Amino acid sequence: MPYAQILLRDSAGNRRKPNKFFFMFVLMLYPIMPLNYYLGPLSYANFCGLLLVLFFFVFRLRNFDAKVFKEDWTVWLYLAVYTIFNFVTASFMNGVAWLFAELLACVAIVFSIEDRRDFFRAIDGIIYAAVLLGMLGIAESLTGQYFVQGALMNPADGSTGLRYGVLRYTGTFGSPINLGLFEAIASVLVAYRLTTRVSKAGKRALVLAYVPLVVSMILSVSRLGICVFVAANSILILRSGAGKVLSVIAELCLGLCVLVLGSDALGFDLSLFSKAFSDFASAVLSMLAGTAQSQNSSVVGFGNRFDLYAWVIDYVGDNWLAGLGVKAEFSHVLNQWTTKTSVEVNYLYIYLQCGVIGLIALIVFYVGNLRYAWRHRGCRIEGEGRFTFGGIAFIVFALYYIAQFGVQETDLARLHFELIALLIAYVIISRKERGLAPFAERSTASDA
Repeated sequence: MPYAQILLRDSAGNRRKPNKFFFMFVLMLYPIMPLNYYLGPLSYANFCGLLLVLFFFVFRLRNFDAKVFKEDWTVWLYLAVYTIFNFVTASFMNGVAWLFAELLACVAIVFSIEDRRDFFRAIDGIIYAAVLLGMLGIAESLTGQYFVQGALMNPADGSTGLRYGVLRYTGTFGSPINLGLFEAIASVLVAYRLTTRVSKAGKRALVLAYVPLVVSMILSVSRLGICVFVAANSILILRSGAGKVLSVIAELCLGLCVLVLGSDALGFDLSLFSKAFSDFASAVLSMLAGTAQSQNSSVVGFGNRFDLYAWVIDYVGDNWLAGLGVKAEFSHVLNQWTTKTSVEVNYLYIYLQCGVIGLIALIVFYVGNLRYAWRHRGCRIEGEGRFTFGGIAFIVFALYYIAQFGVQETDLARLHFELIALLIAYVIISRKERGLAPFAERSTASDA
C-alpha cells in the first residue's frame, strides 16, 4: 500500500479513537510521581501505572499481540524475574504492584502508542514532566527547603543536603542524583525533538524548555547527571558533523565569559567552583586507584566503591544465589559513630536483593536492550530529521547503564522502562509506515 494511503487510513482511524488525552496526561505523570506517597496500598507512582493498564484494558486490549514479547525479549525476561522475586520474597501486594506498575504498564504503553503522533506526544510528555521537576527543583534550591520530600531529606540530626552551598534538590524523587540524571536524559530528548518536524512555536517551546532542564541538572550538583549530559550532547555534536564543533566551543566560551562577568557584577564568589573542580578531580583519581577519599575533600559522593563491593558480598554471604529478598536492607558498621546503609551501585543492589539470579537477569537485560536499540538505530518514522530515536535510545541507555555503577535506579526505573516501551512502539510504527508486518519474524531481525 502506498505510504500516502497509509497516512490517510491512520488519520481516519485517529478520528474514530477514544480521546487519548487522559492516557497521555497519566503517562506524563507516570515517571515523576513519588514512591513514598500513597493512595491506599498503592504509591502515587504505582497508581499511575495502574491507570495506564486500566486504560489499555478498556480501550486498546484489541491491539494486543503476544508477539510483542519477542521484541526486546530480555526486558520482558527481567521484568518477569523481578516480579517473581517480589511475589516470593516480599509480599503478594508487592508482586501485584510491580506486575501492574512496571510489566503491564510497559505493555500498555507499547499498544497505546499507535502512530507517530502518539509517539512524539509521549516524548513531549517526558520533556514537560522534566520541566515541571526542574522548576520545582530550582525553587527548592533558591528557597533552601524541600517542598515534597522534606520528611525524607531532612534528617533528625539536623544535617542538610548542601553541597558547595547549594541545596541538592530532589523534587518528587528520593535522591538528587536520580533527578539530575532524569533532567540530563530529558535534555537529550529535547535535542532529538529539535531535529524532528516541529512548528516554529514548538521549536521555541523546546528551546525554552532546555533552560530549566540544564539549570536544574546543575543545581542537583550531581556528577553523574552532568557527565551524562556532557557526554550525550558531545556525541550528538560529533554525529552532527565536525564543522559545528568549533562553533559550540565558542558558544561555551562565551557562556563562561558571561558567567564570570555576571558573577563579578552581582558580587558572586566563583572560588567554590575551582575548589569543587579540584575536589572532583581528586575524587576521580581516588576512585580509579581504588583508594579512599580524603576526609578533607568537599566531594564525598563517591565513597570507596571497591570496599562497598566487598561489604555487600560479605553481607549477602551464603545467600549469593537468590539474594536476601526485594525488601532487604544493607547495613555495615564503619565505626562506632557511622553505619553505612546505602548501596550506591545498582548492580550490587540487585545482587543484594536477588543474588546471582537477579544480577545475571539484569546484565542480560542491559546487553539485550543495547543490542535491540543498536540493531534498530536505522529505523525511521515520518517527521524525523538528522537523528533517529533508535540511535538516541542507544546513546541514552549506554550512558545510563554506565551511570548505574554510581547510583541505585529506584525512581528512574519508570522512565527507563517507559523509554524501552517507546522504543518498541517506535520500531512497530516504523514497520507499519513502510507497509511491513508490525512484528518481525525473528526478535533479532534488523529493520534498518
